[in-house]
Amino acid sequence: MINLSICSPVLKVDKYAVELSGSLKRLRNDGLRFEHVVVGPACNSNEVAEVFGHLDSSFCVEKLGTRGVFDAVAQGFTYAIFNWAPTHLSYINADDLLEPGFARALAACRGDENQLITGDVQWIGEHGQSFGKVSTWPWQFGTGALFEAGVPALTQQGTILSASVWQSVDGFDPNYKYIADSVLWHKLIREKRVQRTHVRKCVASYRMRSGQLSGNREAVEAEQHIWELKMKGQFAPIWQRNLAVAFMKLYFAPRYAQRLLNGRILRTKVAMKSGGFSK
Repeated sequence: MINLSICSPVLKVDKYAVELSGSLKRLRNDGLRFEHVVVGPACNSNEVAEVFGHLDSSFCVEKLGTRGVFDAVAQGFTYAIFNWAPTHLSYINADDLLEPGFARALAACRGDENQLITGDVQWIGEHGQSFGKVSTWPWQFGTGALFEAGVPALTQQGTILSASVWQSVDGFDPNYKYIADSVLWHKLIREKRVQRTHVRKCVASYRMRSGQLSGNREAVEAEQHIWELKMKGQFAPIWQRNLAVAFMKLYFAPRYAQRLLNGRILRTKVAMKSGGFSK
């Protein structure tokens, strides 16, 4: 039997946390069974209880450490394993959403295998408007080389990991504050600790907004550079990394072309409204 525990690190209660709670409630109403734990320094507040209480969530007060969200997720997973003995784990940030396709990802779970299950993820804006799909590489082969080339082959939104795998590693690498999840996925793939399965359904929405941790591009890229130097020569040679990137660009070429077309159409519409084009 599959037992799923979902962890949500919550720094504060805002409209995004309310939307996340709503997305979890919809999954629960559709028959999806899971335990839910909210982790964060605000978990002893009445606001958090009001927003997530209808999910029968558990609350774990956590003092954010130097790694921020990754310390919170690790503590949430520890809480879940101790209290519920789940077979699988997932986490979703307070400003992101889980979508109906997440149920398909859970259906792909098997209790006797070490799994890393991913799915399609869409970008959304501050007000929930969709910006299209994230380019998530759907296969196990090439995933490690893409990470080593600085290309995020997958994102954590909607990703499900076997609890046994999480317990077999030391969790997130404490040397990274911004890319610790990518470092973990790469480690699991390269050490052949997991078998990756990709579900071609929208499992989650990844929100882009001002003030989010991943928005600090300089810090993210600095950590990425340090990690790439550390990995240099250990796994894929440069020609394999370049080949993996070329295959990814070729695979997603229709999507990239559509994005360019959509951008051109949008610019044309704006220009027409502003009088830049004659009718």
